[in-house]
Amino acid sequence: MWLQLLRLKRSFKPDVYVLGFRGHEIYWPVRLLTRGKPLVFDALMSPSAALSEENKAGWMGQVIAPFMRWLERGILRNAELILTDTSAHIDFYVQHFGLPRAKLLALPVGALEVDVSSGQAVQPLVQDAFSVLFYGSMLPLHGIEIVVIAAATLTDLPIRFDFIGGSPMQAQNLHRLCRQHGITHYTYRRWVPLEDLVKSEIPHADLCLGGPFGGK
Repeated sequence: MWLQLLRLKRSFKPDVYVLGFRGHEIYWPVRLLTRGKPLVFDALMSPSAALSEENKAGWMGQVIAPFMRWLERGILRNAELILTDTSAHIDFYVQHFGLPRAKLLALPVGALEVDVSSGQAVQPLVQDAFSVLFYGSMLPLHGIEIVVIAAATLTDLPIRFDFIGGSPMQAQNLHRLCRQHGITHYTYRRWVPLEDLVKSEIPHADLCLGGPFGGK
């Protein structure tokens, strides 16, 4: 990456550099290599908030969070322009890091849409079963336990839950929760290609769960 950045600098001599998400760990070396030119920083989300408020890395994340917040504050104050995706994120950065609002720009994030030009309805993969799809990294904030508890109240109905995402440890937790609550009609896969998710998994599902459903 460093060699590519140096080649880009020498060959194109950019007037502005954009460091995409997630660039917190490499910000200062990039700042050094691009000195003299404006550096735009993509702060799609706050790592320190993810560690402290979403419990992303458990107790270790709580320990690291203050240092990450200090590092993040320095980066946000140094960059010439901060990109994020919503006005709510702008409010968050202004309140938590004391940034001037004029320094932040919200670029709404879009979504890939399924081509429905044929007009043909997509049939579920399993007939006579209502399919519920959850896709995500299964952080505590996403509330997998809440989803499983809700599923336990529907075991007398023809409903199948499909879970995609998370780590091996989180998958073990999912299987444990399903056993604990008597959920048997479910499938789990760690990841699927984005193209398959958009063109196959989501269209075949009757209901897609977006969350977050957790409180941590």
